[in-house]
Amino acid sequence: MQTTGHQPRTRHARAHATSATPPQRPVTSRLTATATAALLTLALAACGAPSGPTDPGGPGTLTTYLLLDNWTARSVSVMSSEGGSADLAFESNVLLGLDVTPCGMAIGPDGRVYVTDHQGVRVLVIDRERLLDGTATGDARLAAIELEGLVQPCGVAFDASGAMWVADRRGATHTASQPNWLAQFDAAQVAAASGSVSLAPVRTLQPVHNTTSIMLDTLFASWWITSLTFDDQDRLWYTDRWRWTVSRIDDPNGYGTGLVTDVEPDMQLTNAPVVGENPAVQFMVNPHSLAFDGAGNVYIGTNGAPNALRYAVDDLPSNGRTFVLPAATLTLPIPQEDGPFGPLAVTIDEDGTLLTAANQARQLFRVTAPATRDGDVTPDAVTTWADAGATDGATFVWTTRPTP
Repeated sequence: MQTTGHQPRTRHARAHATSATPPQRPVTSRLTATATAALLTLALAACGAPSGPTDPGGPGTLTTYLLLDNWTARSVSVMSSEGGSADLAFESNVLLGLDVTPCGMAIGPDGRVYVTDHQGVRVLVIDRERLLDGTATGDARLAAIELEGLVQPCGVAFDASGAMWVADRRGATHTASQPNWLAQFDAAQVAAASGSVSLAPVRTLQPVHNTTSIMLDTLFASWWITSLTFDDQDRLWYTDRWRWTVSRIDDPNGYGTGLVTDVEPDMQLTNAPVVGENPAVQFMVNPHSLAFDGAGNVYIGTNGAPNALRYAVDDLPSNGRTFVLPAATLTLPIPQEDGPFGPLAVTIDEDGTLLTAANQARQLFRVTAPATRDGDVTPDAVTTWADAGATDGATFVWTTRPTP
């Protein structure tokens, strides 16, 4: 590991006890029609963890909104329901601009919606209410943050301090690997952003690169980090689509400022089998997104087979690269005629229900009690949004507000 910054990397003691159960970090309200809170946000990034603030509100009917970054339609896809997630219906694609390629989304601690623009190398800051009303242009766009030094931003998430983290693919393609970045931006600067501004990251982690050995003590290099998220212990998780890995950095704020290279994740879940296992086992294909439930499970959305994977977090040791078979493989009825395609976007609502988006089929599957499911799954509900484009960042965002 090498650093170019103000001080060397150090590990500091965690300020809270370590738990083996990482549900969504802040959970703020029940997704029911009689809830009293006016905002529940669960951002997925990849995807299932960072939550927004709670707006004060009185009792009454809430409308629940599920948002998804939409690459091909250059928009945010909006689904809504007046009764929690049970009857979500596609509402609209809110166009962000013909020059925008959204690749990740989160709601910040300030309640604003942050959308990465992969092509424009920036983060758009959008008024949440105006977005839900169907517009993200004009005065609904509160800020455009140019990301200094980045090349291809995608996933975005906020840590417990309010700092914004952005995954940068650095010009990688599906045939050419580049060292990816995980860039952290100052919380106060991000919250104060208005109009057109340019911000430089205060800390940039470059996961270990140029290692391709299949030996058990060797970490796979980063290649195509799509989404990132934080669990309730403020640990940073991220998916690497082309390396077929899910990695976790337990203390991302324990590194020095500036650029820190050769960062070794504390845990890296990989497709590569250990000695004695069947080398033909290929179960985690193109992992895109992550979601945590309240029972100590993490769900992985993939895009190469019609499977969402469930792991018990206790089974993922912090000892570098690890190969652990999933506790369950949830196979969804996703058409494969033009595939293979998979449920690349996953999220968990507060009732513990799994919602997953099948990209090419333009379908949203709702699966209750996912911790008890395995094998072929018949969804409890299917929502279709025809002609709605496709996602790349695979980032779900939950939010609610009083029904007009």
